[in-house]
Formats: sequence, structure tokens, C-alpha cells
Amino acid sequence: MRFPYEDELRAERFRLIETLEGLSDEEFDSGTTLCEAWSPRDVLGHVIGLDYLATYLPYGPRINDANQAQADRARRMPRERLMEWARDRAANPSLTTRLAAGVLLGDLGTHHQDIVRGSAGPARCPTSSPPRSSARGSSSACG
Repeated sequence: MRFPYEDELRAERFRLIETLEGLSDEEFDSGTTLCEAWSPRDVLGHVIGLDYLATYLPYGPRINDANQAQADRARRMPRERLMEWARDRAANPSLTTRLAAGVLLGDLGTHHQDIVRGSAGPARCPTSSPPRSSARGSSSACG
């Protein structure tokens, strides 16, 4: 059974992976993003971490601490293993992620743009991203 926005979430996850695969190791590990103090690797760790909501429970309302724990976990993994994990989660999102796809799609699109805009600006913006609004005021994925 497919849930609303599940296919769109999977497609956007694969677009994010495509963007990350285009980064050098240095850009991936220590490149600038619009997420303060996070590299593209850290952002990917957070995005993947959303598939494991139980890992957020020990943090209670401290969501930022839980997000940081996901980024820290990603920092300890070799890049190829992390990317393999990301491809698996893109193809096989958790049930909770599939149920919340409508909400998480916006978060994912925003974080994709955090990487694109932080690393090299609009020139690296993927042309296949669908338009969407974001908390940062953009009316399209590349606007």
C-alpha cells in the first residue's frame, strides 16, 4: 500500500543522493550548508535519522539534541557506507516515514536546498526538483 506523497518522498531522497554524489569528499565532509555547523554529511545523517524515530525518544522534547546525535552518528561512518544506507532508506523508507511523507517531504526539500545553496549556490540546483514552499520563503526548490 502506498501512502500520500510516498513516491514523491522517495524521488526527492534520490535527488538528494544524486546531489551528494556530485560532491568531492572534502565538500561532503566539511562543506558549508545553510544548517549552521553542519556539513552535507551531517544533513544526510539527520535525513536518514528521521527513519528511526525511536532514536529520538531518549531526548524527549530536545529535538535539536536528537538531530545532532543523528549527525554525529553519520560522522562516524565511511562515506560509501553512509551513501549505501541513504540509498536503502530512499528505496525503503520506514513505515513512520511513509505515513508522514507529506510533512517530511517539505523538511527533505528544505535540507536538500540547505546543501545546494550552502555549497555552491543556484548553479548546482537540481533541475528536476518540484516546486514547493519552504520556511525560508522560497516559492520553488531553486527560487
